[in-house]
This record gives sequence, structure tokens and C-alpha cells, in this order.
Amino acid sequence: LAQHKIGGIVICNDDAYVEGIITERDFIRILAENDAGALNQPVKFHMTTDVHTCTIHDNVDWLMEEMTQYRFRHMPVVENNKLIGIISIGDVVKLRLAIAELEANSMREYIATG
Repeated sequence: LAQHKIGGIVICNDDAYVEGIITERDFIRILAENDAGALNQPVKFHMTTDVHTCTIHDNVDWLMEEMTQYRFRHMPVVENNKLIGIISIGDVVKLRLAIAELEANSMREYIATG
């Protein structure tokens, strides 16, 4: 995670089916609940297996609601049950801000043209 400057890794089987996810927060929890030796155990013992996923067709408001309600910052994007990407809360917020800016600009243009 540190080497690639990322906050989470999606764990998939050979068919790209999502089996779990492990994040920076998980590592903090692992260290708090165990000794450092737990970091030598296979990831399957520590990853979250109840993974919430989305598709490319899900809307930004739904993504933000899911991430807020279930308190996670990374969501795998799947198609035909296979991993095709990952979206972070930062991506969602950036997109939501862009949409809000576009709406505000459209409203200003509408008002200016009468």
C-alpha cells in the first residue's frame, strides 16, 4: 500500500471474482488487536469478505450514500461479477463537486440569458 501510495487492495480469485478487500484501516485494527506477528499471516485471515461493490451504472449519490452509511472509503467496481476497477470516496467527492459546479454554471447561464 505504501509503495504504491494506495489505501486499499481488492483480493480476487483467478477469475477476477472479488473475494475480499484489505485497507490501511484494517492494518491499524490488526496491529491494535494483535501483535506485529499477525502481519505475517495470510491476508485471508484479516480481509473484509463482505465487500460492497458497484457497477459502472450506479450513480454518484448512491455511491456516496453507501460509502457514508457503511463507513468505507473504497468500493470495487464489477461487471459480470468480475473486478474492473475501484472507486474511492475521493473520486466520488471530486465527481460530485464537478456535477455541482456544472449545475451552478448552467443556472448562472440560464439567469444571464433570461
